[in-house]
Amino acid sequence: MTRPALLRLFGLSLLFATCAHAHDPLAKSGEGWCLDPNTSPKIVSTFSITPAALSQYRSEHLPLLGQEAEEYCLPEKTCGIVDEWYWANQAAHDQCSALGVKSIDPGQQPMPFVQGPDDFDPDNGAHHELYRFKDGNLKGVCVVCVDNRVAPQPLAPDR
Repeated sequence: MTRPALLRLFGLSLLFATCAHAHDPLAKSGEGWCLDPNTSPKIVSTFSITPAALSQYRSEHLPLLGQEAEEYCLPEKTCGIVDEWYWANQAAHDQCSALGVKSIDPGQQPMPFVQGPDDFDPDNGAHHELYRFKDGNLKGVCVVCVDNRVAPQPLAPDR
């Protein structure tokens, strides 16, 4: 497979993985951000999204496929937990996704790691009940994992 084809495949896998792992942001600290032991996290951007901007994001993204907001995710439907934590997490992902073209490697998608407010912390089992937009700005970083191995140097030709 060619490099461009692999990059496209990787990009598609990230697209679908975002939905599957949207509820699983990694730790607040840099530990564990990169799953490959040969890579290290590199912060490519920071973000701070105000409560007003989070409310606006939810309003703009709530209607699905032309449905009115009132018809979206009725209790009878199986939509998962669609609450303020969900919308804040989606906004953080979108914030970092917009940076993809600025990434070190065009095939890498920056991932968000939210550092505050404390009630957002997914390690807290009650984050869906506790987190509210009014808790303050959603602050975090966008990270890519870079290879920390030294690139091989080409040998100089013999003279």
